[in-house]
Amino acid sequence: MRNIRSFIYNTLSIPGNLFGFLSSSRLRVLAYHDIENPTLFEKQIKFLIKHFDIIDLKTLNHHIQNQRPLPPKPLLITFDDGDFSVLKHGLPILKKYEIPACLFIITELIDTNREFWWNIFNSIYGKKKLNYFKGLSNQERITELQKIEYSGKRRQLTVEDLYELEQNGIRCCNHSHTHPLFDKCTLEELEHEFKKSKELFHRWGIPGDNIFAYPNGNFDEVSEKVLEANQIDLAFLFDHKLNNSKIHPLRISRIRVDSTTELGEFKVKVSGFHSLINQLRNGN
Repeated sequence: MRNIRSFIYNTLSIPGNLFGFLSSSRLRVLAYHDIENPTLFEKQIKFLIKHFDIIDLKTLNHHIQNQRPLPPKPLLITFDDGDFSVLKHGLPILKKYEIPACLFIITELIDTNREFWWNIFNSIYGKKKLNYFKGLSNQERITELQKIEYSGKRRQLTVEDLYELEQNGIRCCNHSHTHPLFDKCTLEELEHEFKKSKELFHRWGIPGDNIFAYPNGNFDEVSEKVLEANQIDLAFLFDHKLNNSKIHPLRISRIRVDSTTELGEFKVKVSGFHSLINQLRNGN
C-alpha cells in the first residue's frame, strides 16, 4: 500500500511542480499538529528552505493590514493544539535552521497533564464514532465526555515551555480555551472561550491572543462576528487550500501536512496541486 501511495504521488509530482511554479506567489500556510518523525520533518524543512521564502506572523500581518508586499514565494509554518512534541522534536530543528513558526495553544491545558478530548473519545470509541461526537452541540459533547472514566495522562506544555518557544522564534497564539468546535457553540460559549483564553495570555505576558486558529477548522459567519468583537486580527482555517492574492484576515487558508508524510507526497501537497484535485473532486 505504501509503494502504491508513493507511486501515485510521484506521478502527481510532474503536474504538481508545474502548478507550484505557476502559483508560487500565492501564500501557503502549512498546518501541522505534532512531530512524530523528526528525521522526516527535518527533510521537509530543508525542502521548504530551498524552494520557498519562509515568513513570520509579523510579515503576514503587515501584508494584510498595511499592504506591504510579501516575498516572491511566501510560506508560513503553523502547528495546532500545542502538542509537546513540537517543543521536544520540532523546536531543535526550527532553531537549527532559524525558521520562524506559529503554535496555536489550548490555554486550558497549559500546565496540566490532561489528554486532548478528541483522543479520549478516539481511544474509547474509535475514529468513526469520534466524528459523531464532533457533530454534537458543544454542551452535548461535554456531557458525553463527562460520562467516560479515563485515567490516561499526557505531557502538556507548561508556561515555561511557552516562554522557551517564544524566545526561539515560535509565536504562541490562540486556539481557544477548551478547543470546542466553534460552529457547535452558543454565543455565550464562544464569548467564554475568548474571555478565558485572553485572560491567561495576559497573565502569562504572552502577546499572541489576537491571532487565532479555528479548532478542528470549524468555521461559520456567526463565530467570525465573535472574533471581530474580540479584536482578533488574524484567523486561520483548516481548509487545505492556497490563499488568493487578496487575503481575508479572518479566513486565512492552510494546507494540512504532517511530519510522517514522505517527501514526494509532501511536495505535491505544498505545491497546492493536491488542494486543486480536492476542490475539483468536491465541485468547489
